Amino acid sequence: YPANWDSNPNTYASCLTVSTRQSGSVPNSCSGNSGGGKSWYDHIFLSANIINNTDHISYIPHSFRVIGNDGNRVGISANGSPVNTSAPTAVINDIFQMSEHYPTTLNLLVDLSSTTKAVMQNEREKVLVINPVGDQLVMHFSKDLAGKTVSIECVDVLGRVVMQNTFIATNEIMQLPCTLIPGEYYLIVSADNKVIADVELVKQ
Repeated sequence: YPANWDSNPNTYASCLTVSTRQSGSVPNSCSGNSGGGKSWYDHIFLSANIINNTDHISYIPHSFRVIGNDGNRVGISANGSPVNTSAPTAVINDIFQMSEHYPTTLNLLVDLSSTTKAVMQNEREKVLVINPVGDQLVMHFSKDLAGKTVSIECVDVLGRVVMQNTFIATNEIMQLPCTLIPGEYYLIVSADNKVIADVELVKQ
């Protein structure tokens, strides 16, 4: 546990999962818990094998995320002010309308270098892009990409190229500076003159 979020919710605001609504009667009388993000913190339980990375799958540290919670929701609705840009507007509004809990997610890393080598034939399994993105764009590459030239191209929802970069995959985990404004993007990753990943990207 990170700390006592019950008595000091503001310090751990981005981890809180209840409630998505400030009022108990808006949008309807069945809204459930009121008060906006407060002292509840839903967890995702992982097996010991995943925590200790003993069976080809592991938890990626710091990837736990509360979808729709931008860290400014203590006592405020998911779609209240200040404007919540941590997810697409439609998602934020649906969370407000349909759920008293924010959904939670995390990222897992699958080791494809041993028992699952056959999967490596699928080019889409060669890179994992960590979402959401903060000041760094973090990418995990398969071992067979070591030393190869990798290119990335990021486009916004209007199809405009807003970020490009070409680099050598010197490590299995690469971090690149990310100066994108908060929002939703589409990232294309290429190597050996072919696309190896195309993913939606959320910039916090």
